Amino acid sequence: MQTEITTPAETGIYRLTVGPRTFYWGQAQDLQRRGAEHLSYLRRGAHHNRHLQASFNKHGEEAFTFKVSLICEVEELNRYEQYFIDRDHGTPGCANLAKCAEATMRGLKHSDGTRAKISEARKGQTNSAEARAKRPPLLKIVEFLGTFTIQQTT
Repeated sequence: MQTEITTPAETGIYRLTVGPRTFYWGQAQDLQRRGAEHLSYLRRGAHHNRHLQASFNKHGEEAFTFKVSLICEVEELNRYEQYFIDRDHGTPGCANLAKCAEATMRGLKHSDGTRAKISEARKGQTNSAEARAKRPPLLKIVEFLGTFTIQQTT
């Protein structure tokens, strides 16, 4: 089964749901990319949010949904996400760990020195054929078709 992300590559607020009650509010400058990132981390068992990961492990990929709540300007992301977090944080099922909506790294880039260190550390690293075979299938990112949900395909 493969998941298709049919979300616009726009800026906005999203609600990620896994299972019957676990949900998470987030913001993204590229909603399509962010949906794919969440799913990729969950598939690998490496998501930063332990509640989402546990729910994904229990209910599976078929219980995963990524829905766009609103499209807005970058400058408005924190304000809108904060509204949803204030409303839902602490309620049953809300997986947002932080009470404050901030994208602290937005607009920041690694310095040339840091990029050189990362590059040097990765030199010579290769993935074996066995490691590549263990990877989950790549997400098929589809063109925005007017729907904001994740669809399962076989």
